[in-house]
Amino acid sequence: MATATAQAGESAWPRLSPAIGAGVALITAAYFGLFFRWFERQALLSADAMEDWGHAFLIPVISAFFVWRNRERIREAAPEVFWPG
Repeated sequence: MATATAQAGESAWPRLSPAIGAGVALITAAYFGLFFRWFERQALLSADAMEDWGHAFLIPVISAFFVWRNRERIREAAPEVFWPG
């Protein structure tokens, strides 16, 4: 666990390895590659109906925030079957 204060010249954030950085870059590129058409469609809908679709680009960011905020509970949750299928 990281300490609350960093020593002089030290970062409070852990240093990531190049492999992790490459993995994050690959996942980011795949995300935008897979969802490019969705982003394009949302841009068109947002331009035509800002009052209904103007927030569409914020939904993934807000969702990521809540996943990050609850990451410990998610990590500790035991997998279970959802009975309806």
